[in-house]
Amino acid sequence: MEQDHSHDSHSISQIEGAAGARYIKLGKANRFAKHCLENGLVCFGFGFEEPVAFQLACLKPFPETELKALLQHGLVNNANIQETLKQLPDAIDKSALANYYRKHRQYKEGMASNITNQAKALFGDVGNVIWTTIHKQQLYWCFIEPESGTIQSFENGESQICFRTQSGWHDTPLEGNKKSLHIFSLAGTVSQKAAFRGTSCGYTSMETQYLKQKLQNRELDAVLDADQKVEQLAEKLHGLIGMLNPYEFEILAEKIFSRLGWQQVTKTGGQQFFFDLDLVIPAAEATACVQAKSYSNPKELKAYAQGFLEYDRWQRFIWFQNTDESSSLKNVRTSLSKDFEKKGKILDAWYRKKISSEAARLGFADWILDRVRIKPPEANQTHHAQ
Repeated sequence: MEQDHSHDSHSISQIEGAAGARYIKLGKANRFAKHCLENGLVCFGFGFEEPVAFQLACLKPFPETELKALLQHGLVNNANIQETLKQLPDAIDKSALANYYRKHRQYKEGMASNITNQAKALFGDVGNVIWTTIHKQQLYWCFIEPESGTIQSFENGESQICFRTQSGWHDTPLEGNKKSLHIFSLAGTVSQKAAFRGTSCGYTSMETQYLKQKLQNRELDAVLDADQKVEQLAEKLHGLIGMLNPYEFEILAEKIFSRLGWQQVTKTGGQQFFFDLDLVIPAAEATACVQAKSYSNPKELKAYAQGFLEYDRWQRFIWFQNTDESSSLKNVRTSLSKDFEKKGKILDAWYRKKISSEAARLGFADWILDRVRIKPPEANQTHHAQ
């Protein structure tokens, strides 16, 4: 589908200053999406092809008798829609429009009010709302051109009120890597709008802020703050992990790799030759062995790594050590990596900094704290007292 990917008429300030954001289906079940996306249109039905409804949406309404007279003389039609829209701003008399839907379309009161609110959001937009739709698992966004509504007929004979977009529909962010906005790259509450059963709905303030940031390839402040908190937690865990005994350290390794999707072939600990954990990811046909060490030296690392290369059973050797990486350990690892590459193997070294970071990110802070607490939690004290 050919799209206008040019963002020339939009700016960061326009995104930032948007009054809100809304999702809209382009026709029932989005059946006019292809036409609207290709032609830079936003369409809206619910009987707005009927001039009386359009007039009610765009102007403070005339008395019903006058409307009938206008209709009989053809004065409310496509020819004067542009002039009608120029008078839009204070515009929509919601009660009159809702009455129209109840009386002439036989909609129940709740449905009539809901449609009226959706209409007010579209007809009352002065070009500062981000409009989105989802078509074939892709999110598209635009700003509409105010006072551009016309009645248009589609191939199936159905008519809709259509507004022009300011520069077409877009399926990439305004800034950054310009990757397409596939639904799997979006927050769940945003991608779930595709399942909305009505025609149009608004985004919450948090979702609107998320969209604004997404269109600029910038993280939410809340995400940046949370990332910082996780980093701070990792710094705190760094020293505490050093207090774990060898068996507890192996248990932590097991927990981390299990959370990362690895399955354990053998029990943790014991007297297995050469490895502490034998791991596999069946779906990826990936295999690994883990050697966990509370402390080690370059000579021991080299001996284990060279011993690993004698086995065909594993693809990856994970060295899991409860200290920070010294310059001598780093030099040995760099040298060994060349031997591993020649044999199509992977040497994956985990030291304290990486371990504490993953433990914080994967949610093992409580487990680590419970291993090193001086006083047990109050709940446990009560339990032991009983």
